[in-house]
Order: sequence, then C-alpha cells, then structure tokens
Amino acid sequence: MRAVKGFAMAAASVSKGSRKAKRAFAKSLASKKNSAKGLAWPVRLGRTEVRRKWHRRLSELPSGLSLREMVKCLGEPYASIAFWARQFNYPFTKLRRGRKSPIDWDRVDWSLKNSELARKLNVSGERVRQVRLERRLPPTPRFTNGGMAFRQYVRTHRRRLGQMSIREMIAESGAEISTATAHSILKKRERGGNGR
Repeated sequence: MRAVKGFAMAAASVSKGSRKAKRAFAKSLASKKNSAKGLAWPVRLGRTEVRRKWHRRLSELPSGLSLREMVKCLGEPYASIAFWARQFNYPFTKLRRGRKSPIDWDRVDWSLKNSELARKLNVSGERVRQVRLERRLPPTPRFTNGGMAFRQYVRTHRRRLGQMSIREMIAESGAEISTATAHSILKKRERGGNGR
C-alpha cells in the first residue's frame, strides 16, 4: 500500500511542462487515428476506482497505438500499460520484434546446400536452416555432386582402392571434394556402410 501511495505522490509531482508535452503528443496522435471511445468494459472484470481510471484513460486514446506510443502519451511504465491494455482489450498495434533482414529470401536459390547459401549470403548455416523451415521448403540435398561422383567411383573401383592414395582417387574420379571428405566417405565404407 505504501508503494502505491509513493507512486501516486511521485506521479502528482510531475512538472506541468511535461504534462503539457504529453497532452500535445496525445492530441497529435488523436488527430491521426480514430478514438478508442467505444472501448467496452470486459464482462468478467469487476469495477474498482483504479480500473475505472485506467478504462477512462485508455478510452481517451486513439485506437491502434503501439504500447510504446501509449507509454509516451500516458507517462506510465510499459508493464502497467501493457497489463491494462490487455485487460480492457485495447486494440494496440503489435510491433515487430528484432530487425528486418537485408536479404531478399524470395530470390535465394534453394537448390543449393545450406552451407553454400550461408557462405554466399554471409549468414550462419543455422539461419538458412531456420528460413528454409519457416518457408516449408524441402531439406537441403544431403550430398554434393562431387560427393556422389566419388561414391560412385568408390563402388565401381573398389578392388583398386588399396593401391591408390586418396588424392589419386579424387583426381581419377573427377570429383571436386576435399581429401577430408573423401577420407570420411572411405571410412564409412570400411565400417560396413554403403558410403552414403
């Protein structure tokens, strides 16, 4: 109870100059947007003096303000305004959180792997995966053309592999892959996998 009285006293001590500025800001917004005067009292909510005060204040505001604009208008904490705006179903505009991406995701070549797209667009592979998921696109191709060509080479020339180095196998297969990738494919083949 003391905290409420202290808050009320602090609110009363606000200078008249700032009150005038808030009123001027509210009037400028009101001239731009329709009023929320038709703000109905929720059926489930009992009537108290504090609730009546908030209902009156919200009803005087133009409809469609964002919570930030309402904070500037009313000079109250964001959390309080958000609470009362939801209580009285005030039609506030929800602001988009985060920043807008500079990448035009509609023009991205989704046939590429996530890692290739990430390098090309200068974003993380995780971000590419998230956008692919949001757009409900099929998952990235699991193997590159080079990896598939090397696997095919390994399957058809498996008898000769013991006599060749990894670099020779890559060169002969014509696959554009690293020695680490080729080594990984050969290891999986040795463990009993089919190299896929």
